[in-house]
Amino acid sequence: MEADGFVESVGACLGVTIDALASSRKDPETNRLHQLVATVGIERWNQKAGKLGALLGRHPDVISRWVRTGADRRSKDVEFSQAVEELDRLLTETPDTPYPD
Repeated sequence: MEADGFVESVGACLGVTIDALASSRKDPETNRLHQLVATVGIERWNQKAGKLGALLGRHPDVISRWVRTGADRRSKDVEFSQAVEELDRLLTETPDTPYPD
């Protein structure tokens, strides 16, 4: 799946806009959203940090940091781990969303 399709599908699954996904706010909910999107995108859906970064207005290093933080959070926070699994499940069940190879 191309990065733009992934970001659109994630927004639809989570009920958030692309602007919310690209937000530069530093509040806990926005940080969680960034970590969730980046972790699922890179770890589960074969997305690239550069392409996600271009769509979300961030340097690829920032996206990579979101993934590292998200992976660490997933290992320590059961609720976040469940959110990762749920987003992955929703993406696989979304019509016209090709599952990654």
